[in-house]
Amino acid sequence: MRVDCDKCGASIKAEDINIHLGIAKCSYCDSVVNILNNVKGEGVPQGGDTTLKPEVSMPEKITLEKHGNDLYIEYSWMNPMVYFLLFFCIGWDAFLIFWYSMAFGDNVDIIMIIFPIAHVAVGIGLTYFVVASFVNKTHFTIQDGWLFVQHKPLPWKGNLSLDVKEIKQIFCKENISQNKNGTSRSYDVHYVTQGNMKKKLISGLSSPDLALYIEQELERHLKIMNQDVHGEMSV
Repeated sequence: MRVDCDKCGASIKAEDINIHLGIAKCSYCDSVVNILNNVKGEGVPQGGDTTLKPEVSMPEKITLEKHGNDLYIEYSWMNPMVYFLLFFCIGWDAFLIFWYSMAFGDNVDIIMIIFPIAHVAVGIGLTYFVVASFVNKTHFTIQDGWLFVQHKPLPWKGNLSLDVKEIKQIFCKENISQNKNGTSRSYDVHYVTQGNMKKKLISGLSSPDLALYIEQELERHLKIMNQDVHGEMSV
């Protein structure tokens, strides 16, 4: 995010910006600048406090393209945890195959067939998730005034079509869960509607930088100045 001087057009240094007062001093011509009206490429939301967040660098597994007024963001689901789930899934499914090879032997036992039904359901769901994690990507597209969120090539819940005029603000949330193996974290990207309702854009991201980068680039393209939202992830 860049702030330019109103008078001389020079880029103002970060140390010359007072975020809390919303002003900055140009070190070249000594002018005082209202940064809320002069942030390069951004629009200013009505009401509430505004916050300048630090720039987030593009994560490795994400790509971004711009074509005119259109924006395309794509990220892969692949992460190191998938390899652990792959071996777990192989063991789980192998046990079920062995179990049913016994159940459908010479003497069919109906109890042995019915007993692991719940495990079969878990195995199917887990296998689908692992395969999807290897091949799927999530696509954010802003085109013709609409924001599209799509997960493909394998079908997955959470696809979305949204009129960008409905988006007042975008923010990230951190989810922390405790279990016997320790603490796990995941990250979501949400948006605030013009009616001040909070809704989810994407969930289950493995990295805070990934969530923050998506927020940053969507806000930048839609010219939304960052605004504090109650409950959002701190940077």
